Amino acid sequence: MSAGAPLAVETRGFTVELLPSAPVEPVGYRALRFAFHPGDATVGSRGAFSVQLNENSRKIEPLINGFFRGINMARAAWQTVEVPLWAFAPLEEPIESNRFFGNLRGTFYLDDIELVSALFPPLRLVADWQSALPDSTLARADLVLREHLRVTNPVSDGPVPEVFADLSELGGETELALERVGAGLYQLIGTLSVDVPNGLKSVRIHLRQETPDGPLETTLVKELVVLPVVDQVIFADQYGENWTQGFTSNVEVDEQVFAGTWAQALVAEAFTLEYKPLVPVEPVGYRALRLAFHPGDAAGDARPVFNVVVNGDTPSLVSLFEGGSLDLARQEWQVIEIPLERFFRLDGPIESIRLFGNLRGTFYLDDVRLVAARTSAPTAVLQQRQAVIPAAFSLAQNYPNPFNSAT
Repeated sequence: MSAGAPLAVETRGFTVELLPSAPVEPVGYRALRFAFHPGDATVGSRGAFSVQLNENSRKIEPLINGFFRGINMARAAWQTVEVPLWAFAPLEEPIESNRFFGNLRGTFYLDDIELVSALFPPLRLVADWQSALPDSTLARADLVLREHLRVTNPVSDGPVPEVFADLSELGGETELALERVGAGLYQLIGTLSVDVPNGLKSVRIHLRQETPDGPLETTLVKELVVLPVVDQVIFADQYGENWTQGFTSNVEVDEQVFAGTWAQALVAEAFTLEYKPLVPVEPVGYRALRLAFHPGDAAGDARPVFNVVVNGDTPSLVSLFEGGSLDLARQEWQVIEIPLERFFRLDGPIESIRLFGNLRGTFYLDDVRLVAARTSAPTAVLQQRQAVIPAAFSLAQNYPNPFNSAT
């Protein structure tokens, strides 16, 4: 990365301070730039690598999980990081110290630490997609790659730019070189087995060119949705492989056979029943929560209550008696499908689904599941995160009646 030896930092949480021989007036400089190599260093669940000027806590700029995400710990290569001086504002006095600190563990490297003159704005590589990745794909399926990218402004007197794809979020390689097939034109051809769970994923294309004035780097990011292939069963004849019973109150849960199907029989006296996943479930790619309900001999008060809440977020609970979604007078299976967008504050993995209400007596639940979106249009999936409240829930065809096999 440089003619001299880089600064090697062995750490279990570190602080490195550099002092100028004389204070430096910041006027005329536009950025602090340095080169970073992760070496064998690792971070915890919330990695931190910060830089500070003049020991002022207001002038710290996180570089891993902060506004400037300039460091990629998964990329085992030199990375040029540039932080504009306005990020340390107000910087009204001469620079007397430059401090790096964070919680990395292991050995990483720093080099080419410098203040960048405002007189020479940086060149940067510019690239655009000629053909881009699709907006979505299915989990556990093969993704056919036929992608082309053009670098539009390489430095003419420098070596040919290098272009790499980071496919790690899709289960692929961290640095897969793109093939150069023409002047400034690169291609990524192949088949990738998307061996990852559903969710919103990113593919990063890193471009780099060495020049006499230092390296030029650019990263393009393409997001795509990995969709689940099938519904995720919570309870259907038995608990799904990722689900178990959580907290219960004032209810006895039994399993009984009706018309050859197992169902949950709930003997309630104002009840709470919780379903908990063994591994939290990313909701992206699922469109609804579905359950089958049979009233049995259960009764409610003058205003019966049967609510559903996800992750304990009561402000976005769903009442199943609103709009006639459930009817205690209908002695048959009633299928309720709740769009996940109804839980409008669901902005993370599903860790709990809780049912509660004031029913008394015995009622039945079955076929509780998260319904896969089964679409290649990611916009329909991403809209689940928006606070859209549907006008009503849908009631599907009834199940076999456990009390009357003829219906």
